[in-house]
Amino acid sequence: MANKATPYSVDYSVKYNIGNSNAQPAQAKPRMLSISSVPDDHLVIMDYVDERGLMFDKTGNFLLPEFDEIERENLVLGGRKAGAPQFSMPDFAFNRICEPDSNQKGLELAQQLIAKNKIPVLNPPEKILATKRDVIYQRFAHSDGIVVPKTLRVAPRYCRDVRALLEQGEINLPCIFRPVGGHNSEGIFLIKESGDTNELERFAFDGRDYYISEFYDCRDSDGLYRKFRVVYVDGKLYPRHLFISNDWCVDAKTKFVEEKYFSEERHFLENFQSCLGDEIHARLSGFCARFGLDFFGLDLNLRPDGTLVLFEANASMSVFHAPSREYLAPYIGNIRGAIVEMMLRFHQTITHKSEI
Repeated sequence: MANKATPYSVDYSVKYNIGNSNAQPAQAKPRMLSISSVPDDHLVIMDYVDERGLMFDKTGNFLLPEFDEIERENLVLGGRKAGAPQFSMPDFAFNRICEPDSNQKGLELAQQLIAKNKIPVLNPPEKILATKRDVIYQRFAHSDGIVVPKTLRVAPRYCRDVRALLEQGEINLPCIFRPVGGHNSEGIFLIKESGDTNELERFAFDGRDYYISEFYDCRDSDGLYRKFRVVYVDGKLYPRHLFISNDWCVDAKTKFVEEKYFSEERHFLENFQSCLGDEIHARLSGFCARFGLDFFGLDLNLRPDGTLVLFEANASMSVFHAPSREYLAPYIGNIRGAIVEMMLRFHQTITHKSEI
């Protein structure tokens, strides 16, 4: 995403089709309605414009690639002057609205549309709404063998408001302060001691919400930090990558790029289940199933005692961007194939039920 792109205000719902409209398939493909939305503030970042029109994929909507096996119609909900959504009745829908903080109105509109038209849906909007950071803590704080850091949602007016929360013991130090709706290292700040709250003047305390999450030091014995991403698709786990860094905020910007660390990543991907162990793998699978989502991602750390520390869990995870490390391609391909299989299975299940 271009960080300095000019935001555009979007005033209406739009739809567009993918694929050659003149093509005549040998047999009918499953018809999927791909639902995305304009964010609540009506501002989007324009990466590019192509023959399909405006692209909102990276503004609170999961970037879903094209699949030859699926006939797809895209519907964008929301906008200041949104009219009644116009679309062809599909076999099923895929809810691509993945950011519950920035696109809550879009999720609510999608929920209404799906209920009104009785459309079977993958990644139901109400399940996405339950992936806000503070809600995840409330739901999963006592998960066995998985640490879900305590997270509060706050709207401070002054730095002293945050300091008061710390002094009252509402949350423990150190803790991470970040804007609601932010991901990765976007706008993140580590509060190590009470006096660090003076540094929060860099944020706009104008009534907007922020998250405060307890920080878990996940340094390994070699002094480095590790974070692996796993994608949950249709009940199965698929590894995506492993980042290694000397920075507590492990992400694509801070990860090491030396070959020895890439070798460790390759080993982890090739031996994912054995690296976790059967018990931990099963524990993580069960944990994911409790979210009630068909597709989402998790960033985690595995501690020496077998405990998993959850950094983030949502359907906003970057999965399909072209990898700079070629060895990642098969694992991205596995995730892509799993999504296709999920859609075809879902369509088959729907068809079978309708025939009974």
